[in-house]
Amino acid sequence: MTPHAAGPAALVLTLALLATDASGSSPVFGSDDPQVARALGCRSHDGRWRLAAHDAPPTVLLFDSQDRLHRTWSVASRNGRTVSRIADIVDARTRRSFIVALRDIAELWEISYDPLAEDFHDGLVHDFRMGEGSPVRGFLNPRRIAIPEPLSSLYVDDVSTEVVGLAYALNPGKATLHWINLDVRRRVALLPLDGTPLPGAGIGFDRHGLRLLALPHAHHPVIDVIDVNAARLIKHLVLPAGDAASAWLVDPQTLATMAAPGTPAPRCGAN
Repeated sequence: MTPHAAGPAALVLTLALLATDASGSSPVFGSDDPQVARALGCRSHDGRWRLAAHDAPPTVLLFDSQDRLHRTWSVASRNGRTVSRIADIVDARTRRSFIVALRDIAELWEISYDPLAEDFHDGLVHDFRMGEGSPVRGFLNPRRIAIPEPLSSLYVDDVSTEVVGLAYALNPGKATLHWINLDVRRRVALLPLDGTPLPGAGIGFDRHGLRLLALPHAHHPVIDVIDVNAARLIKHLVLPAGDAASAWLVDPQTLATMAAPGTPAPRCGAN
């Protein structure tokens, strides 16, 4: 979502309230619908690369700025025995990389589009032009991050090395956010919340020296405001019942809300 200037002393944030189906799955994030899953994709902030997901068979496809296919990876576990759909793809612009959440395997993949990215060892991500056991070039190759459980909707802060992801809910109406540090490559924090917050639809902002994240919910007209660094809930904003607005403005100084005109901007580059 994109920030909107509202004068020299204020910034107003636009957040969309997203609908879900009866199972609780968002129609955009972590969908079980193959047609939706195939539409998942993200363009790099510099416009040079586009990463897309395909479910049949499960693959990740990398295109250049002219939409020419550059590389394809099969999405499978390290031993190749389990394949996975893609839950979400986001652009970590400050790291110059894509972050991919796998739907059926407890992993994130980081694919750097920085030509100076460090090489790494992981011979089991299969690009059939590469051999096993040799260092993998860090540029435009997936690097696995093992996590405790699969995540769906992802948020990457422009000023942080951490990803915030939503775990698939085991109990309706309950959610758990996971903080994954991309440098140490492991989970570093958890935050249980009521409802169905969607990190991928959120936006970060600064307030009183804190880095905050405003998260809309899928099921109800609710926005949660999270302290990103401390992984704690700052405020639970309940929007007016029965309002038909699909987007809301949140003043980051007062946290006051109001219905927003128009349609929110896409969360990632055009696919």
